[in-house]
Amino acid sequence: KNVPDKNGNTPLHVAAANGHDYAVRTLMALFAAVDEKNELGRLPLHDAVQNGHVDVVTTLLHGHQETVNAADADGRTPLFIAAATGQSRMVDFLLNNGADLRRTDEFGNSALHIAVFSKN
Repeated sequence: KNVPDKNGNTPLHVAAANGHDYAVRTLMALFAAVDEKNELGRLPLHDAVQNGHVDVVTTLLHGHQETVNAADADGRTPLFIAAATGQSRMVDFLLNNGADLRRTDEFGNSALHIAVFSKN
């Protein structure tokens, strides 16, 4: 069952955040919702990006390409998170999979702004 914890994280969020690709694949096969947001408005995709799990990001995007530009509660997409954490390989991967470089967060910052602010 897709029951969230007190922070709104589903089992898919937890598996994605921890880089457990096999668990992510299994949960998705059991119809876990890849577009379910937690209390911070984050998808499992945001959590996988945050922790640098490219294999999990690949799995989550397969058949759910539209989530690549999903924004969290602050208007930040997975691309913002990758830029903020200095993950150049992840940034390239997300851009090659449809991430919108022109998108801005609720403060008017783009992923490029975030990268500069974060000294990345």
